[in-house]
Amino acid sequence: MKTIFFHIGYPKAASTFIQKNIFKNNNKIYFINDYHWDELMKFSKLIFWSQNSEFERDFRLQSEFLLNTSKDKINVISHEGYTNFSSNPNFDTNEIFIRLKKISDHLKIKFKLFFVIRKQTEYIMSRYAQGHGITGFYSVNPNFLRFRELKNFFHRDQKSKDEIKAFDTFNYFQTFLNLKNLFKEEPKVLIFEDLTNSPKQFIKNIFEYIGLKYDSSAENLNLDVKNVGRKTHEGEYFRKKNIYHKPYEGTLNTLTKIIPFKNFFLQKKA
Repeated sequence: MKTIFFHIGYPKAASTFIQKNIFKNNNKIYFINDYHWDELMKFSKLIFWSQNSEFERDFRLQSEFLLNTSKDKINVISHEGYTNFSSNPNFDTNEIFIRLKKISDHLKIKFKLFFVIRKQTEYIMSRYAQGHGITGFYSVNPNFLRFRELKNFFHRDQKSKDEIKAFDTFNYFQTFLNLKNLFKEEPKVLIFEDLTNSPKQFIKNIFEYIGLKYDSSAENLNLDVKNVGRKTHEGEYFRKKNIYHKPYEGTLNTLTKIIPFKNFFLQKKA
């Protein structure tokens, strides 16, 4: 059975770094994004946005390109949209995983899934700073254009279904459980902060998971995660206006009591 390693996110958690520094820079990896970009985008769009009838009609044809990947190299896909609320604010991410599993069963391809988690308070700030288009929090609620309203979400008793679904994606442990239950195998979980504290070990963990030996070629990787792939775009307006001076950093730290990080992720649930 063919195996495809599938990096599904999270957004703002070193995805660009992993894509550009690791998956593009090793001749033992067949990085599907590079060779089948158009097909991958159509495939992902179908999974994220289609109605059930459309998905059932088209998923067989739209997924055939996955059969034409490498027989000799390690096949890898990277797309952070699979854990991203803004892919479709009205869509439960577990439905995305269910569709992936259906495609896996149909093609008889094994998806080995992994994702990177990040302290939620930092994730919220980074996502808000990005601020534009359907990737912005205000795609869920226009009032979230004001950071104060976004912060107040955690204190409000009344929340819309769209808001609840969007912020449910921050429940890392539930994502872990959903994937484990569907694919009958624990997904690999890496921690964004480890990339700063121990970058070589972070990279080694990815190499080991996908079956690569960490050798001298990995020693020359660019470890400047903050600037890999960065370019100016309209989101800079939000950064300059709302984030650069860090006016909310102190108050955001209180959110760790509401959305705890490692303790929350590692807690045992049935």
